Amino acid sequence: MLAGLVFGILRGRETLISIILGALLGGIVILLAQATKEKIGYGDGLVLVATGLLLGFRRNLLLLLFSLFLSALAGIWILLSRRGNRNTKMAFVPFMLPALTLTIACTEGGIIL
Repeated sequence: MLAGLVFGILRGRETLISIILGALLGGIVILLAQATKEKIGYGDGLVLVATGLLLGFRRNLLLLLFSLFLSALAGIWILLSRRGNRNTKMAFVPFMLPALTLTIACTEGGIIL
C-alpha cells in the first residue's frame, strides 16, 4: 500500500487529497464489514484501500459502483436460475477485476472524465 501511495503521488495524475479519499472509501467498507459482522468482508475493504491509493477517489468510487452493479447482476442470475436464495454468499473481489477494466476503459478512453 505504501508503494501504491508513492506511485500514485509520483504519477501526478491524482492529488494527495484524492488518493487519501480513495483509500478512505476502502476504510468505510472495512467499517461496514465490522458493523455487519463480516457480511461484507474485510478483504473487500482492503482491496479498495489499495486501489484507492492508485486510482484516487473518483475512479475508486467508479470501481466500487461497477463492482456492485456486476455482483448485483450475478445475484439476480443466481436467484432466477434457482441456484441459490437471498442468503447465498458470494465473493465480491472477483467482480472487481472486470469492474477495474471497465473503470480504466471509461476514464482513460475519455468516456467519463
